[in-house]
Amino acid sequence: MTNEVKTELALAGGVRYEKAKELFLSYCPALDLYSQAVTKERAEAALRSAVSLFIAACRYQGRLEAVLQDAEVFRYGSTFHVPPDAERAYTQTLKKHYDHIFTVSIPLDLESDVLRTASAP
Repeated sequence: MTNEVKTELALAGGVRYEKAKELFLSYCPALDLYSQAVTKERAEAALRSAVSLFIAACRYQGRLEAVLQDAEVFRYGSTFHVPPDAERAYTQTLKKHYDHIFTVSIPLDLESDVLRTASAP
């Protein structure tokens, strides 16, 4: 039996307006996930939902640990995120191409064995 541990996933995201398509596009570079909506707020929420569903699907398939490692997402205290250098690079890229930068933050309830193996090196 494993213990559930409450923690959080926090990754950089960006939103920009796509004039030709008349919608807002949101993007999370750490997981290479996109979403879209008709307002900036809805695009942010849609991206949070996409990240949450992606994490849930990976967990269901038994691939969460591998996906987190491939994305270089590690546990720092009670939060999972990419290393500071990668975060800076993602943020710089987002600032070049997106009008609004935000943190995609979702709660995670993970088993303690996944937390051990996904901790920062």
